[in-house]
Amino acid sequence: MVMAATRLKGRSTLAVDGFLEELEKEDLKKRTDLVALFECFGVKLEKKGSSFMGLCPWHDDKNPSLSVDKAKGVYHCFGCGESGDAIELVKKMKTVSFREAVTFLKGETAKVFAIPKVLSERAEDNPATKATSFLLDAIAEHYEKALAESSEARSYLEGRALWSAEVLKRFRVGYSDGKLGDIVGETDRAELTKRGVLRRDGSEHFAGCIVVPLFDEAVHVVGFYGRRIEAGATPAHLYLPGPHQGLVNRPAAKAYRDSLVLTEAVLDALSLATVDVQNAIPC
Repeated sequence: MVMAATRLKGRSTLAVDGFLEELEKEDLKKRTDLVALFECFGVKLEKKGSSFMGLCPWHDDKNPSLSVDKAKGVYHCFGCGESGDAIELVKKMKTVSFREAVTFLKGETAKVFAIPKVLSERAEDNPATKATSFLLDAIAEHYEKALAESSEARSYLEGRALWSAEVLKRFRVGYSDGKLGDIVGETDRAELTKRGVLRRDGSEHFAGCIVVPLFDEAVHVVGFYGRRIEAGATPAHLYLPGPHQGLVNRPAAKAYRDSLVLTEAVLDALSLATVDVQNAIPC
């Protein structure tokens, strides 16, 4: 394990105050369709140039003064000055705390406005959903569900002291049970084969692996790391074919600019996270 910028020096954590809260907040901002969320609260918006405009719900607005930037996930009212993101919107509209707003966004009602991720919800006859940048997000969710149902994968992680519900959820760790090819449609199958998730014979590239998604700056999955759980299986470590893309624990690179812990392997970084070292990123 290689240390950069600073060493642990016997401390169990190098956490920055509020890091996990900020990480969760940024993740939700990236994943939430803010325009759909406003409409969930009865605020109608119309596209005007690169933004969306509507009547502000916080003051007696006669002419649309509320501007919503869907790409950045933020809003601002030019009339009363109210501004914020998805979490702030929920807090104001429902008069709840930060944690309650997060729970709302992640709950069942979030299905109304969250970016679609589940494979079964992808519309095969809608060109807008085909081969999108969200496809690997959906695959990551499939792997997460497979992990929850695999006693073999759990046993492997427990053996490496990695069975931490909080850490597994935060890093979206999953497991490839080899069943992906049985549930995808033809459009997704072609794209997944092109990306190397599926082989040409329909089998999974990561079959039998603990799978850790790799994220880009927009918090979308752009790659995966796989670790075989079968003893002696080779190769033990797998990535998608082609150039490696994405990072594990990318938010730490922003939050801990002067204090990062670099590890050799992906699971090393997860091991440190289980003992509350939040600024570890694998090389």
